[in-house]
Amino acid sequence: MHAALLQFYQQYLPVDQLVSVGKAARESGIARQTLHEWMESGRARWIYEAEHDVMWLDREEVDRLWHVKRGLKWR
Repeated sequence: MHAALLQFYQQYLPVDQLVSVGKAARESGIARQTLHEWMESGRARWIYEAEHDVMWLDREEVDRLWHVKRGLKWR
């Protein structure tokens, strides 16, 4: 599943649509460890790139998490 999603992102969406966990943490103001916990529990949606052992988050997911952290409604 992750491989198919990653291929879709790489072929059809802008290059900067996926962000690393570290960048997502900085942009959302959520600690990196908390993001990992949310990803593991299913609270945050992510894509795993096995070839490079990297986890990615969609830019919209980062925006959603930014709102969640601040107790704001998202869309």
